[in-house]
Amino acid sequence: MSDELPVMEEFFTIQGEGKYTGTPAYFIRLGGCDVGCVWCDVKESWDVEMHPKHKVSDIINRVNHGAADLVVITGGEPAMYDLTELCKGLTSIGKTITIETSGCYQLKGALNWYTFSPKKFKKPIKEAYEKAPAAPARQPPPLRCDGASHALTACPWRARPADPSACPSARQSWSSRCAHSS
Repeated sequence: MSDELPVMEEFFTIQGEGKYTGTPAYFIRLGGCDVGCVWCDVKESWDVEMHPKHKVSDIINRVNHGAADLVVITGGEPAMYDLTELCKGLTSIGKTITIETSGCYQLKGALNWYTFSPKKFKKPIKEAYEKAPAAPARQPPPLRCDGASHALTACPWRARPADPSACPSARQSWSSRCAHSS
């Protein structure tokens, strides 16, 4: 168990991606990462020695004084650390806890949502695939009549699957071609 964790930064923001998009969130960015992605947007988080260690109790206290019910633990690579005490403390004050990880390490700590991004530099462990929620089934693209051959094609601007009105002059139901083509 870790009584202290290397913290690069903590901040309040709006979660910009994933299940909690648009939700006010308190981010805890832990220092240290050995994955080394060339596209990383926080390479300054990699060197753990550059980031002061904070007592877990102090981190929890700061989160408790914030306005967000959602806490995002990110990095660097946060799963490098035992997050058990941090997660217990955050849960005890009623926070929803998520993590953003590469999936390269076994997770130590109970949280509500697990997000991992596989990297080619360091392969995720099997547990990462098991912890990550199943992706929703992909929906087929909406369809529309192309107006010339009357074939129904993927439509980038329709928000729902096509029906006979997908082709303005269609009079019957369609299958793979619009109804007025025959």
